[in-house]
Amino acid sequence: MVRRGAIGSSQISKRMSLAGGVAVLRMAEESEKIIFEYTDAQAIEDGVLVEVSWGAVNRVTHAMFSDYARLMENLPEGEERYDITPLTATIQAVLGETPDEDGWRKCTYEGKELWLVPNEVRGLTLMFPSDY
Repeated sequence: MVRRGAIGSSQISKRMSLAGGVAVLRMAEESEKIIFEYTDAQAIEDGVLVEVSWGAVNRVTHAMFSDYARLMENLPEGEERYDITPLTATIQAVLGETPDEDGWRKCTYEGKELWLVPNEVRGLTLMFPSDY
């Protein structure tokens, strides 16, 4: 059970992704070429990204969250909680893939193509290719 926004897991991976750090360095190198900036904080505030805590995975797209998290029923009026069991199973499946040289993992899970990519907050974001 979780509330929308921050999602936690008691099984935090001890091995944080080095790919997240590489992505941050590459973004710093490209900072002079940026013509528009949309920050992680803005994406969370706008609902484009959902903050999670599952080892190195610290973001999922709204589309991913909507597809794999299930709104729980029979809650008090105004309360919103989600069963993230399907989402965590998906995260575990993609984490099992070997990352490429840029830290990206790509796989098909339950018939859907998924990407797990380094993000600007030293972690990984799970998304559908259409979210990119």
